[in-house]
Amino acid sequence: MPNREFERLRRVDPETHSRWLSLQRALSEREGAAQSEGPQFGLRLALAIAAVVIVAVGGYIYLANQQRHSDRFATGRGEQKEVFLADSSQVILSYMTEAVVPKPRSGEPRRLTLTGEAYFRVRQNETPLIVSTAYAEVRVIGTEFNLRARGEALEVAVIRGRVKVSAIRAGMDSSLLLSQQQVALCPANGFPKPMGEIASPEYPGWMHGKLFLDKTPFQAACREVEMRFDITIRIDDQRLSTDLVTGILDARSAESALTALCGLTGKRFTHESQTYHIY
Repeated sequence: MPNREFERLRRVDPETHSRWLSLQRALSEREGAAQSEGPQFGLRLALAIAAVVIVAVGGYIYLANQQRHSDRFATGRGEQKEVFLADSSQVILSYMTEAVVPKPRSGEPRRLTLTGEAYFRVRQNETPLIVSTAYAEVRVIGTEFNLRARGEALEVAVIRGRVKVSAIRAGMDSSLLLSQQQVALCPANGFPKPMGEIASPEYPGWMHGKLFLDKTPFQAACREVEMRFDITIRIDDQRLSTDLVTGILDARSAESALTALCGLTGKRFTHESQTYHIY
């Protein structure tokens, strides 16, 4: 195997690479014994080496193919990205979000793994799209919805169509079917539960220059503004961090978002470059 290809495959699975090095050391130690014990031992050793090499190389190639058969899309602080799946379904990634999309296989469900937040416009197809998160699994056919997989819970809001949210905990499976304009939450260690209807036509706020806060800790609201605009916020009075804030902020810019946030709490802010101080 060429050295360049071996190096690429080695990076796929460091543990397998470690075992490969152990095998090389063992073979070196046995080489002298093979020379002293005659041709039959040498033949057996050669066959054993060939078998191990086939298994090891096969494992490397399998793992490398698994990586090549998935597409990864990610955004950083202050970024958004539009992604089109193989069936032309649209996924808009919010800031600090990652989506991993395996290559589709004929007759099998379409799949996507999400960390962060994204807005989906899914084309109707004979096979469902299954979105996996750390909280629950979302299954759709053709619909438009927003998924927020951050913090302590998964939030699912259906704009059009229907969505099925499922979670398995300790062998128990709980599913919830959502229709147009309905919202559900699924805690990290709980089951999905309905939370009423979408409260504003400008939901989700991150797509409309808004930030929706509903009894949100002040510090958590600041972290959201930091991620959205790639800034740093310092809170001088730490007693303010746990205060709960409710409201809809104008979040078209960092300044407008912090002006609204401080207006709700009676605070002020100053800034220098990309760092903001709330006092």
